[in-house]
Amino acid sequence: MDSIQIFLKILSLFFMLVSMALIGWMLITFRRVRSISALTCIVSMVITSLIFAVYWIIIGTNLHWIILLALVLLGMSLGFLMGQTTKVWVEEGKKKAKNTIWYLIIWAACYLLTQTLVSMGHALSLNVGIGAIVLGTGVTVGSQGNIFLRLLLLSPKAPEKNMARVSKESPPTTRFCRQCGSRTKPKARFCSKCGAEI
Repeated sequence: MDSIQIFLKILSLFFMLVSMALIGWMLITFRRVRSISALTCIVSMVITSLIFAVYWIIIGTNLHWIILLALVLLGMSLGFLMGQTTKVWVEEGKKKAKNTIWYLIIWAACYLLTQTLVSMGHALSLNVGIGAIVLGTGVTVGSQGNIFLRLLLLSPKAPEKNMARVSKESPPTTRFCRQCGSRTKPKARFCSKCGAEI
């Protein structure tokens, strides 16, 4: 066994342990409300892309570029759906996010697909297994890119101004959306205009 194979086995074991720790942490915390910024999305996309680049340099690939492109597009599409299931809003001038159960379902599907590609890669050769990394990178870029764009569209001050303006014109029992300031139905859970949770 040469030094590159030993290095790859150690690297693989390290990432497996990190992955298991992250999975456990995500299952415990995925529904918690958290503060978020556009910068955190950018950092996540950059780190994932750097990890992909390191693997690409070390392993290389025999996969045709059409297959790699298809995996990237599939990953980005699944990631976009994942990002869409994350609720983002402004609360007290801070941008917040919360994942839904659909986020977990799509994440599980992506994880199973990635593990299938990893197994196929081990059965065929290491440089075919990079397909899983390509897919995973696409998922991260798609989900974080979606959240990043939605965060850019949020204005931390506009909803508060709208709520202040509308509350002067309406009785105090009327409810308003925290995100866009629209008037909502008394027992509504979600805003009919922007879809944010009330």
